[in-house]
Amino acid sequence: VADEIVSGGGEASTATADLLDPAAPARLIEQVVDDHGRMDHLVASGAGATPQGLKFSLFHQLQESDLADLVQVHWLSKAYLIHAALQHMIPAGYGKIINVSSDAGRTATPNESMIGGSAAGLMRMSQVIARETGRYGIRINTISCGPLTDQDITQVVQTYRDVVPEAAQRAAEKLQRRILF
Repeated sequence: VADEIVSGGGEASTATADLLDPAAPARLIEQVVDDHGRMDHLVASGAGATPQGLKFSLFHQLQESDLADLVQVHWLSKAYLIHAALQHMIPAGYGKIINVSSDAGRTATPNESMIGGSAAGLMRMSQVIARETGRYGIRINTISCGPLTDQDITQVVQTYRDVVPEAAQRAAEKLQRRILF
């Protein structure tokens, strides 16, 4: 997405951080502000890319430590990013935030109780933040992604892990179009 913006004459960059470290999002946002002078847009994503984020299991089969991990990965990591970004967006009077989350927050999905609960929490939190910050010219939305299949989610995840790079690239391009919309 950043390459498309730059090729179109705009200014954009991407940045990564270990979002499981609660202090990392603030450092990440500060680096963006240092590099660009402001923070206009935030796309918060990435939970599924971590081992902690890929714990698909019936609730009673999860380990107690999995509960906190899943909330941290699927909800709090994005909350820390949003909080840090708002410290710059509110004084600037402008900002757009897109969260990329799981459809399990909208649809009860076996094996995704904690992922779904975290996604639902992120969605509701985003709605509240939208009401709180709309007066400052800030918009926040959540994109809920999920497979459209009747397969068990564990089978779907294995299929995605085995997918060829070209198919993964096509999926990434489709997500970019949704975010840019």
